[in-house]
Amino acid sequence: MIGDWLLISEYSDDMEEFLREIGLGLMKRKVLNRGTYTMKLDHNIDEKKVRVRIEPFIGPTQTMYWDLSGNLFTEKNNEVGTWINKLEFIRFKHIKTNNNNLLAINITRTSDNFPGKIVETRWTQTNSKYGFIKYIRYRYVNLTNKAATF
Repeated sequence: MIGDWLLISEYSDDMEEFLREIGLGLMKRKVLNRGTYTMKLDHNIDEKKVRVRIEPFIGPTQTMYWDLSGNLFTEKNNEVGTWINKLEFIRFKHIKTNNNNLLAINITRTSDNFPGKIVETRWTQTNSKYGFIKYIRYRYVNLTNKAATF
């Protein structure tokens, strides 16, 4: 993967500060060949957990619960089974960000029913009037540094 990655753990304690910095709250994201989705984030359980609802224009809403403490957490998925997730807040510099250093949510996911690791990164462009969420998803095909984008 092209780019520089740096974990910044201080954002794990304050979701509101993070949301203010990247302008996240109610956002829309474009998914290639899948239309427009609305992503809503709110505190549901406690300060360390946030409920994420992804609402497509057509189809069922997907609800996820993210643990912001940096601990491993599980998520059930009908297609894959159980995911083991770890969420981190990172500074992210990538060719897709025009090499600007941005704050991003990075989730690493593993499952006994799925080979390799999935790494998902979401961010918004700074000073964006509409705040579209950008999204990259990688699958690590083995434990070397090779990754396949899909």
